[in-house]
Formats: sequence, C-alpha cells, structure tokens
Amino acid sequence: MSTASMETRTRSTKLYGLLASLVRGKSLNTIKSIGNSDGYEALRQIIRSLRPNYNRGLALLTAATSWPAFNMGLPLQPHIFKLEVIFEESRKAGTEIQDAVKAAILMRCVTGQLRTYLNVGAQDNMQYNTLRGQCLRWDRVQHRWSGLVSGDDQIVPMEVDRVKGKGKWNNKGSSPARCRAFFNAQRL
Repeated sequence: MSTASMETRTRSTKLYGLLASLVRGKSLNTIKSIGNSDGYEALRQIIRSLRPNYNRGLALLTAATSWPAFNMGLPLQPHIFKLEVIFEESRKAGTEIQDAVKAAILMRCVTGQLRTYLNVGAQDNMQYNTLRGQCLRWDRVQHRWSGLVSGDDQIVPMEVDRVKGKGKWNNKGSSPARCRAFFNAQRL
C-alpha cells in the first residue's frame, strides 16, 4: 500500500472500516490481524478463509454415500429434501456429486415396495430428477390413501352420526311421500 495512490489508500481504509463493522467472530479476528487498516488485504484474507475446503467436500460426499435408509412409514419428501441439502452443500464445497451417483444413493435409501416399483420401471439411463419424480409421485399416491387403511390392511369404518334438530326431517309424521314432495318443491 505504500506505493499506491492517495485515493487507493483512502478507499482501502474505508473498506477496512466497512468490513470491520459488518463481520463478526473469526472474520473479525482476521480483519483485526491486518495492520495499517489495509482493507484490500483484509478482504483477500476473508475470502481465502471462507473459500470451500476440499476436506469438507469429501466429508459431505462421505455423508451422502453413507446416508441411512428412509423410514418408509413416513412421507418421503422430507427425507429426499434432507438428502438434497447434502448434495447442495457438497457442491458448494467444491465436490460435485454426479447424477448417476445421486440416483444410486437414492435407490439405496428406498426400501420395500417402492424399491421394487423403481427397479421394475427403471430405464438404462435414468436421471436423478426422473427417479426423484417417480419417488415423490409414488409417495403422494401411497400417503393419500394410507389414512383410509389401518395397519393390518383392514378398511376403517366411517363415523357417521344422525343429525339432531327441529325441522321437517325430524317429525315423526314424515312419510316417504311427504319427503318426495318436499324435494320436488325444493327443485323448483
């Protein structure tokens, strides 16, 4: 900075003050360690310290490849979203996970009828997004109807109560002919 113009030194000092007021923790300690209020050097050091680490990328890749099997009794969408967070964090850390590896991880995480369904319908070059779409579609269909069937695959009876109140329907003298007459009058 000693050879820089006065305008550049002024900008550097302003940048130093701006950075020092905006950051906290480790980044603030990095800025404080820079001498002469050199904002450009402080910015360079912060960028260097926040750059993705190769070891972090490998750790995230390891976490993704050893992801546990999904709990198939619960909706799949949250499970898939958590897995995709790991994929995205790995990408941000500089370790891109290939599409085929993502598909293999997803196939390993699903079990039971869904795995059979995916294996039967699998194509030679199935992309991760296609496989993901099939999982979510299967999940929507399964969980939409799962509330109607109990754990032992028996139909759950509906709870229907009679309506109580005063009106034409609750009169003891109501006959089928009077009911038909009432309905016909309502249609007109």
